[in-house]
Amino acid sequence: QRRVHGHTLDLGGNQIGENATKYLAEHFQHIPNLQALSLYYGSVGENGVKYLAEYFQHIPNLQILKIGGNQIGENSTKYLAEYFQYIPNLRTLNLYYNHIGENGVKYIAEHFQYIPNLQTLDLAGNQIGENATKYIAEHFQHIPNLITLNLYYNQIGENGGKYIAEHFQYIPNLHTLDLGGNQIGENATKYIAEHFQYIPNLHTLDLGGNQIGENGAKYLAEHFQHIPNLQALDLYHSNIRDNGVKYLAEHFQYIPNLQTLNLGNNNIGDNGVKYIAEHFQYIPNLQTLDLEGDQIGDNGAKYLAEHFQHIPNLITLNIGRSMGEEGRTIIKIELAINKCIQSGLTILNIKGKIGEFGVKYLIDRFKYILSNLQTLNLYGSEFGGNGLKYLTEHFHHLPNLRKLNLY
Repeated sequence: QRRVHGHTLDLGGNQIGENATKYLAEHFQHIPNLQALSLYYGSVGENGVKYLAEYFQHIPNLQILKIGGNQIGENSTKYLAEYFQYIPNLRTLNLYYNHIGENGVKYIAEHFQYIPNLQTLDLAGNQIGENATKYIAEHFQHIPNLITLNLYYNQIGENGGKYIAEHFQYIPNLHTLDLGGNQIGENATKYIAEHFQYIPNLHTLDLGGNQIGENGAKYLAEHFQHIPNLQALDLYHSNIRDNGVKYLAEHFQYIPNLQTLNLGNNNIGDNGVKYIAEHFQYIPNLQTLDLEGDQIGDNGAKYLAEHFQHIPNLITLNIGRSMGEEGRTIIKIELAINKCIQSGLTILNIKGKIGEFGVKYLIDRFKYILSNLQTLNLYGSEFGGNGLKYLTEHFHHLPNLRKLNLY
């Protein structure tokens, strides 16, 4: 399949191979205004990249180059970098999940000077290590407009994290930083946090899959004030536990624009969830909260539910398997009520099993905030005869109800 739109050529995912890549490159002269080229997962290989690079001179206006997942190694990466001079307007360079290695990264970094307008650099999944990370950081000065840096799953370690942080000052416009899955511990996390002041426009921070621990969470929280525009924070599987969550929550006030928070698989219990819930008021724009894999019980569900009113825009909530049926029912009902409140308190939709417990819980809520309800939809609620009896006995709390759907 060939997808061409305007100045964009997208052949991603087609495994075109080296020969077809050569043929493509030899005809670049016929599309001199090409601005975006996507060949991700195209089986381009070592030779294919060399063919592309040799003909860059014919597409000088190229701004986006995506060649991730192509089994590209050090030699072809060197070739690629040496021809950057012919595509000086490059804005996006995507080389994720190749085999460029330490030397490949060194070649790229040494040629950053030829692509000074670079805004997005994606080297995820290349196992580059800490030395290569140092090469990248030391050449940030040549790509001062960098907005997105993705070094996910590269084994950069403690030292690699420090190298990156030490050179934040050269990429002050950074919006997105992904250092997930890199064996980063609390020391490197401290270093990163202490240098937030140099990247005040940061919107997205991913440190998930590292070992930042409780102290690492504390260091991050203490420096939230320097990244007030943060919208997404991912600390998945980072061993921060309840104490770490407490530090984070107590500093939510400094990141009021937060929309996405991932704290899954962190051994967070009911106490940790309580800290989060009690500080929802400071992150009113939260839309996604991920607590999957944590140790949250029914009490934790109640803590969350009691404070949903402070995060009216919540759309997605992922919770751990340790929560019981009652806890899940409370969460389901409260999320539905939250949406009902935002839409004017006239229509309430609850889908899935809530049982007798859910009906009783819902009835109690009728008394306080749902008196204006006009439509009640309880799809697949499975509350049985007793549940129906409880429901009908309390309809007097819903004087404006016009439609009831129990399908």
